[in-house]
Amino acid sequence: MAAVNYHFGGREGLYRAVLKEVHQRLVSMDFLTQLAESGLPPEEKLRRFLHALVTSTVDADNWPTRVWAREVLSPSPVLSDILCEASHPKFGMLSRIVAELADMALDDPRLTACVLGVAAPCLLMLVVDRKLDTPLQPLFRQPPETLVEQLLAFALAGIRGAGGQAGARRPSSRARDQ
Repeated sequence: MAAVNYHFGGREGLYRAVLKEVHQRLVSMDFLTQLAESGLPPEEKLRRFLHALVTSTVDADNWPTRVWAREVLSPSPVLSDILCEASHPKFGMLSRIVAELADMALDDPRLTACVLGVAAPCLLMLVVDRKLDTPLQPLFRQPPETLVEQLLAFALAGIRGAGGQAGARRPSSRARDQ
C-alpha cells in the first residue's frame, strides 16, 4: 500500500490511472487525431475508427473492456474526471470525422446525434456480458470485419439521413403520398 500511496497518492489515484489506461487502450487520442487529420476519404476514416473500436470491444477476455464496462455500469467518483479528460477530446475528434462525412459544420446541432449514432452501438457492445445468453450473441460470433461493415452501413445511412434534413423536417410518408 505504501507504493500505491507513493506513486498514485492512494487507491483512488491508482484507479484513476487504470481508467486512463483503459480509455487509451480502447481507442487512443493519437490514433483519432491522426485519423481525423489524414487525407483519407471521410468514409474510410469512419471505417477505421469503427474497426479500432470493434476490435477493442469484441474480445471478452480483454481486461480493459471488462474494467470500463464495470465503471460505466457502476460509476465511481473518478468517472466524471476521466470523461472530461479523455472522452470529451475523443468525442471532438470523432465529431470532426462525422462532420466531414455529413458535410456539417462542427456547431451544427444535428452533429451530436450523428456522432452518438456512430458510437452508441460500439459502447453497448462494451457493456454487454458476452457470457450471458442475450440477443446480441450473434454479433460477437461474427468476424470483426463483418461487424464493422454492418455498423458502417448503419452509421452512413443515419448520417446521410440527418445531413439531408438541412434544418427542415421531412414530410411523413403519408404527407408525401397525398
